[in-house]
Amino acid sequence: MAIFLFLLIFGALEFYLFNAFRGAFLDTVWAKVGMAYVIISVMTFAATYLKVVPAFRSGFNATLTNNLLMGFSFTFFITNFVLIAVFFAEDIFRVFDYIWQVLPIKDTGKTAFASRRQFIGTTATLLAAVPFAGLIYGVLKGRYNYKVFPVALKFSDLPKAFDGFKIVQISDVHSGSFDNIAEVERAVGIIQAQKPDMIVFTGDWVNTFAEELKPYIPIFKSLEAPFGKYAIWGNHDYGRRQDGQNNIDILRGFVNEAGFTVLENENVKIEKDDESFRLFGVENWGKPPFPQIGDLQKAKSNSKKGEFSILLSHDPTHWDAKVIDDDHHFHLTLSGHTHGAQIGIEAKWLRWSPSKYIYPRWAGIYKEKNQYLYVNRGFGFLGYPGRAGINPEITTIKLKKA
Repeated sequence: MAIFLFLLIFGALEFYLFNAFRGAFLDTVWAKVGMAYVIISVMTFAATYLKVVPAFRSGFNATLTNNLLMGFSFTFFITNFVLIAVFFAEDIFRVFDYIWQVLPIKDTGKTAFASRRQFIGTTATLLAAVPFAGLIYGVLKGRYNYKVFPVALKFSDLPKAFDGFKIVQISDVHSGSFDNIAEVERAVGIIQAQKPDMIVFTGDWVNTFAEELKPYIPIFKSLEAPFGKYAIWGNHDYGRRQDGQNNIDILRGFVNEAGFTVLENENVKIEKDDESFRLFGVENWGKPPFPQIGDLQKAKSNSKKGEFSILLSHDPTHWDAKVIDDDHHFHLTLSGHTHGAQIGIEAKWLRWSPSKYIYPRWAGIYKEKNQYLYVNRGFGFLGYPGRAGINPEITTIKLKKA
């Protein structure tokens, strides 16, 4: 019943848009272009959600095809929403305008409906072209357009031996979404080119199943850092298995094979020239429906107050809920999870993403009570198979002695 209702509403909206183009541009070529656009969008939706993928072909990249179909479907969905909103608003105006025309109190003559309708059609098309172009770019180019975000942080109590210490952070790989292994190899080369002292990964290796990471183990294994590679779990890493196995147990083996040490509510002492700091890592802690397995108190075991401390915690909501008011001073917390919604605008004059309406701290650096939080925009992609305005991120954090 729910599927039938969805198809009914979907069909009605597409039919409305089809006729809106025909009514706006009459018998011109633009009317035909608009109607063809609607037909293509319907066909794309059908191919995506009916899973019409010719996976039988030899050497066929089903993941790439599915990603492209999903990306184009999402693009059509957003674009059609803009078009329908503009056309519908004009139709509402026409209703009131018609009522005003037939009232006997005033004779205003005939309104130029046709010319105004064409103007509205042109306006709707121009408005919709912006998200259409941006989202298509995000699918075809943006999802692998890796960007290095350098951050320098000064601390008065940083041990002198770690002045200039460079940490490279990656997060939210979502390896099950990748369709181009060469691009992942290129990104790992960018990571290594930063010459990190330490590499940290802040959760979500996979979408659902541990096996998604398997083809990429040799690539991540090639990363080298003199002070180690450390990782924590994100909410997706726990998986939803039906084979009776524990996803984390399988994934832990793969991550260890890639050379990463997983911190599961624990900490390690990082030493250099007889000085040290503490690196803490907790399991996922997020607001429902996400799991709250992260145990900050357990992670602090064997640590001392006053030690310079860095925390890895996947979900940035953990920082506000538990971290900044904890009796242990965490100088820096590194998180991910939000992906910056993979859609947004980051410019000098404007910084916006729909992610901000769910996560007030959605990307970049934040400071409260002399403690820092950095939220990584993510290395991979999930859902919308693209990145429009929010680049996949490789973060370099340089610790400086104030």
